[in-house]
Amino acid sequence: MTIDELIQSGADQANHVLVGKPGAELLPAFVIQFKDRPPTIITTPWNGEDEKYAVVEAMRLLFKAYRASVESYLFWSEAWQADEDPKHPIGLRPMDREDRKEVVILNAFDKQGGKMVSLEIMRGPDGVVTSLVANDKADIVALGGRLHNLLQDE
Repeated sequence: MTIDELIQSGADQANHVLVGKPGAELLPAFVIQFKDRPPTIITTPWNGEDEKYAVVEAMRLLFKAYRASVESYLFWSEAWQADEDPKHPIGLRPMDREDRKEVVILNAFDKQGGKMVSLEIMRGPDGVVTSLVANDKADIVALGGRLHNLLQDE
């Protein structure tokens, strides 16, 4: 699969899991594309920053161990997102800001690079997800962070 196909498959999965289903949750997960075997899905729920760090490092080691056969991967997760704004202190996490948006983040990477897409979660008055909408900045240009291309050597 290409990077764009991986992103679309993640968007399709998020729509299938979340839209119209009360109490639905999209668990963080990696979809790994191999050269020589079917794709593998690994769900990686975490509870706090320490567990998130441990999951990312474990996935980095897994990708290193299977480097020859891993072609690409997709990661999806629900998240909080906020735009840079001088009114908010530097370092204030999106989850701690009143202007935050609830989103699904899709990260797809191969050994050459990748793409990150953000879909805003729209909810009805009853709290049920009604749709996922690509943000006006749907393709996030500045890729970075702890999940940035775990296939590349550091």
